[in-house]
Amino acid sequence: MQPILVHLALLLPYSVQASFRYSAKGSKPHRAGAGISGEPGQGHVVLPVHIYPSTGMDTPFPSGGLTTNCYPLVTARMEVRDFFTDKNAMQMSLFLLAFATIEAKEASDPRSFGQIASIHGAPNMVYDSYPGAKPKDGYCLHGSPLFPNWHRPYIGLIENSVYETAQDIAAQYTTNSAQWKAAAKSLRFPHWDWAHIAGYDEPMPAIFTTSQVKVLAPPSAAAKTIANPLKGFKIPNKIYNRNSFNSKGQTTTREQDGFDSDTVDQLRGMLRVLFDGTVQDWQDFSNHAFDKEHSKRAGNYHSLEYIHDQVHGAIGGHMGDPDTAAYDPIFFFHHANVDRLLEIYERIFNGFPDASHAGQGLKPFRKSSSGSWTATDAKSTVSLGYSYSGLDDNNAMTLKSLMLQTYSDQTNSNLRRDHKSTAIKPLMASGLHRIAYEQPDAYDNGTWTMAIYDNGPEEAAYVHFQTHKNALGKPFFVQVYVHGKLAGESYVFAMVDSQEMSVRLAGNVEITDAMEVSGLLYVDHDQWATVWGGALQMRIVDAQRRPCSRDEFEKLELEACVHHVTHHHMDQSYQGEDISEWHEDVVELDISYWA
Repeated sequence: MQPILVHLALLLPYSVQASFRYSAKGSKPHRAGAGISGEPGQGHVVLPVHIYPSTGMDTPFPSGGLTTNCYPLVTARMEVRDFFTDKNAMQMSLFLLAFATIEAKEASDPRSFGQIASIHGAPNMVYDSYPGAKPKDGYCLHGSPLFPNWHRPYIGLIENSVYETAQDIAAQYTTNSAQWKAAAKSLRFPHWDWAHIAGYDEPMPAIFTTSQVKVLAPPSAAAKTIANPLKGFKIPNKIYNRNSFNSKGQTTTREQDGFDSDTVDQLRGMLRVLFDGTVQDWQDFSNHAFDKEHSKRAGNYHSLEYIHDQVHGAIGGHMGDPDTAAYDPIFFFHHANVDRLLEIYERIFNGFPDASHAGQGLKPFRKSSSGSWTATDAKSTVSLGYSYSGLDDNNAMTLKSLMLQTYSDQTNSNLRRDHKSTAIKPLMASGLHRIAYEQPDAYDNGTWTMAIYDNGPEEAAYVHFQTHKNALGKPFFVQVYVHGKLAGESYVFAMVDSQEMSVRLAGNVEITDAMEVSGLLYVDHDQWATVWGGALQMRIVDAQRRPCSRDEFEKLELEACVHHVTHHHMDQSYQGEDISEWHEDVVELDISYWA
């Protein structure tokens, strides 16, 4: 595979127009170059090793942490496809060199990649002498209303480690030294939008898969080839002692071609539902825990955490195991995007954890010598020194419309038609504005169909399910078959060796295309229970897609139903507030073991 090139000809002044400062109340910018506490042009804070370093400043916070009159430099976190380009040669070089440096740090260093990665799951090791024992399943708050909020300071921690290292590297350049220092000051951690339309052509950006990259190295900014630090990471023997891969000292791996264009298509649909008004309750949005009191509420099955789980499952390998996921560098780019989606949701729906959760300390992220960051502390990305490119200052309705357009089928119908095969031919058309195209099936080498939409309403069907998340003590897939053909699957990001049975997970599998091709999507309501119930089967397989045993299946206590929905488009022809109309009638599925 060819290395990614950074051309010397692109050594131009780096633009810092995206950087700006807020006054105490955020009403107007400071004068250019004004720093924090009188320090000129500062970017991030450097605090003692035992204090969590908030992104945004180079000088310490006053005792007590962030104050209302102390706002940092705010710079956009760019999407990886924009960040890792020749046009951004300086920052790309600084980032890659800095990332390689923190990966090479001793695992005993709290700013090393290895120890930062260890926070999420295994090993059972306290991070940086944080008070109290580390939870047996890691610090991460899976299945909690604080799930997305906890990851905000986590990404901030690695962002700060990269940032600090980049400042040291920038100071080593003797050619265009001022420009290198300016580029380092506005450096932020990129996010990977895994549902980006460009993913149809390149599902996983090359920066995560190529073995070598070229950077402009100090002191003269000469081109230099280095091993790509984002492709994988060798787990240090000193800090890792258990996982399902027995990979102490092993370089992280991913499933070959696991994250493909079909995954991109699935994720785009999931994000549409996330922002179309289906998910308006914070509990539904924030995490994948099943809410028994609202078992028939569609939003209960479409959480941000559930969508996040599917990315872990598609990438597979170490990313597919909560114990080891954070040791793969791609984890942090994935979660930077989860943080972006959190920011978008908060701005559209004004969602936030209730007071009983918002004030809880997010372990092990210190804000001061005596306190930890909370969701309330980290609510504003501005207070943490960053924003996200492309969001601007849109109001809630404008931002909602932007997200639905960005991830809707309307923007990608031609790509959907062509991304898998050139051997596609029209199969049928219906009065409900859907056209199906026949193409080879990746699972059984037969033929399948894919639906293409025009501007009318779209009928869709989902299997909503709930199950004991950790009953098998390992991750697994929930598969749905229609007339014996695989229609879709869902990844359950379960803990390895955990038998914690109190967590019931809620998820979904979209089966629209399979139901349409089988002639089941448009049957009369009074036939749903009979026709749908007899056509659908569910199957449980492990991460390597090996069927589970009957005993394992029974431990899951799997329950599921089929939920029908009509999706409308946000255009002049549709004036309703609900973009998706979920029909009240659901069909409970009679689930039996099937190997």
